[in-house]
Formats: sequence, structure tokens, C-alpha cells
Amino acid sequence: MERRRSSRRTVVGDVTFGITYSDARSTLRTASVKLIDEGDEGFCFASPVQLPKETLITVRDGSGSKLPTHLIGKRARVRYCSAEKSGGFRAGARLETASAKQDGDGTATAQSADDQDFSDHYEIMQLNAKADQETVQRVFRILAQRYHPDNQETGDADMFHQLMTAYAVLSDPEKRAAYDARHTATRTTRWKIFNNAQTTQGSEGERRKRLGILSLLYTKRISDLHQPTMTIRELEDLLGCPKEHLEFSLWYLKERGHVARSDNGRYSITVDGVDAAETLEREPSSAPRPHLLPGANVGLSGRAQSPATGSM
Repeated sequence: MERRRSSRRTVVGDVTFGITYSDARSTLRTASVKLIDEGDEGFCFASPVQLPKETLITVRDGSGSKLPTHLIGKRARVRYCSAEKSGGFRAGARLETASAKQDGDGTATAQSADDQDFSDHYEIMQLNAKADQETVQRVFRILAQRYHPDNQETGDADMFHQLMTAYAVLSDPEKRAAYDARHTATRTTRWKIFNNAQTTQGSEGERRKRLGILSLLYTKRISDLHQPTMTIRELEDLLGCPKEHLEFSLWYLKERGHVARSDNGRYSITVDGVDAAETLEREPSSAPRPHLLPGANVGLSGRAQSPATGSM
């Protein structure tokens, strides 16, 4: 059996948490396990089921706030799983490590595990970051029924897996507070559409700015239907583009009827803007650009996308 060599921290008390994994038939399964010890590279746990070596598992929830936060929502590979004399199994899992990625000049740079593993739980559940606990629970129940693998019509094992992980964090006030701090910083980085080497000028630059604006307002409209507006300062911060460079793009989108500007200077996407955003997202482009929500063209209401009314 392969055992972890890194230093371990013994767990005090009963720390029970859930995991999800796929069985030999690729069916998504869940199990309640007990944490024995943990370290920076992995953890050891007691399991009621035998897990073959190399099984990919995801930590989906914990008992209260006892589970170490660095394990919540993380994926790990089972390294060993042996039967215990008292019944059940003792297993060890190693956290999935970061992989290298290609920089703009073709050189490989290390990507932190935190950046690689980060998931936007609010996007997955299509919720506003200010949603209360009652809303989180209600939306979870609806989406869990929709994506559960046993649902023959709309079941989606991968989405269900992501949903369970998101709910485990957002339903726990302490875990959610810790997650929100990271979410704000990561969200800002994710939406930047220009890096230091790219210009905001020219036709391609304008196209990317318009798509970036529409994508943000589209996401805002879905996650907060009753307060779907954003200020130009918010757009500037999230897109990483000076507001002076956004003014022409906002003027154009407003004249086309894709965005509306309220009397207090806040912007929101229109019905025509939704159609345009969904059309532009499908069109090929040689430059990287922000993306709409995964599967966002069908929201909680189940409204299907409509044809675009114009080209940008």
C-alpha cells in the first residue's frame, strides 16, 4: 500500500463529511466518511465502502465547521483502501495537484492549485452573491432534482457533482464567509479581458469590450433579476479596462438598444442585448474573451434563447 510521506495532523473529535465519486459503471455515488488525519497533500479517512485505487473523489460537505477549509470542494485520488478488522475500510487520498500552463510566450509557468481548482459557486447555482440562506436552499432543491443522475430527462452527473460542492460551501455561513473573500478577488481577475500586452483600441478591441460588457450585464441580470444594474466603475474594475475606454462601447450598445442606462447612471442589459450576447458567444474569434455562465442561455425559469436581432 502507498502511504503519504508528508506530515499529518491528527483530527480531534468526530469529523464526518461527504464525498462523491463514480463507480465502475460511471454512476455518480455519494458516501459519508470520517476524517482520521489530514495534511497539505492529502488526508486519511474511514469509509463504509471500498474505493479502488485512483478513484477520483470530491469532498462535498462537512459536519458543522470542523472540516479543514482547504479540503472543502477539493478533488483527490485514492492512493490506498484497506479493510479494517472492525469493519469498513481505511483509505488515503492525495489532493489533485496544480498543472503547468503555457504562458503567452510559450513558456510553462506553474499554476497554483487554488487558482486551478477555484469554482464560482454562485455561477453554478445562478445566484446573486448576496442571496440569503433561504434562497440558497430553495434553489438547491430545484437544481438538485433537475441534475440528479437518476433524472432520466435532465440528469447531469457532472453538474450535480458541481452543485453539491457549491451548496456545501454556500449553505454554511462560516465556509461561505471565507469563500466570499476569495470569490471577490478571483472574479475580478477572471473577467479581465485585456492584459498588459493587449490594446483596447481597434475593431477587435472594441468587439471584446462590447462582449465583456454584455457578458457581465447578462450574468448580473440572471443572478439578480430585480436589481440587474451595474455602474461604469464596476464594469471598469471587473473588465480591467479604464472607464474612458468603455464610454464609446457603452454609447454604441445603448444606441443599438442592447443596454439601457437609468437616470442614476446605472447600466442593464435589454432583451435585444441578451440575444446579441448569446449570438456573439457562439461566434468564433481569434482572441480570448470572457464567457457567459455555463449553460446560462437557459436560466432557472427554463426560458430558451431567442434568435439575435442584429449583428455587432
